[in-house]
Amino acid sequence: MSAAFIVDGLTEKKIIQRLCPGSPIRTTGMNGKDVALKAIAKAANSLIKLFRGRYYPIVIIVDREGRAQSAIDIERDLTRLLVELGAVENELIVCSPDRMIENWMLADTKYLFEIYDVQAPTPCEGLHGKQTLKRLLATKNISYHETTVGVDILSNCDPHAISERAESFQRLMERAQFFCRWLRATP
Repeated sequence: MSAAFIVDGLTEKKIIQRLCPGSPIRTTGMNGKDVALKAIAKAANSLIKLFRGRYYPIVIIVDREGRAQSAIDIERDLTRLLVELGAVENELIVCSPDRMIENWMLADTKYLFEIYDVQAPTPCEGLHGKQTLKRLLATKNISYHETTVGVDILSNCDPHAISERAESFQRLMERAQFFCRWLRATP
């Protein structure tokens, strides 16, 4: 049985399409810093019902954005809300990038330096990743577009390097590496 994915945005969907070809991916349509976790849980649960029994695990990736909660609290609270709605906890892997998927891109400092000749800040979590990446790439006259440049960057990053600098990614890697060959790739 293969994994299925539920994400909050098009960038994440395109990244997973590249890294996990053939895996089903759905978006919640609930992207943004002001969206309540309860609303995300309700949207995700309807998608979980469609996947249930056909895919394992169901990986849910929801950006922390500007929420006051920590990424780990979002993961815990979203899991709890999904279970309250009838989802089976041991069938889920819930992950929340701190603050957005671009923060994971910033975590592979070696890749960004070798390919784009930019110095990514450390630590990278908690920053406004998209703004930081746009600013860094602009110094090299490169325009950052989430669904093209962003997809290329994360798809070519080393997941082990990301997990060393991004705790939110490390939690995903620890739980999902058995279901994803990109996460299992040796450094």
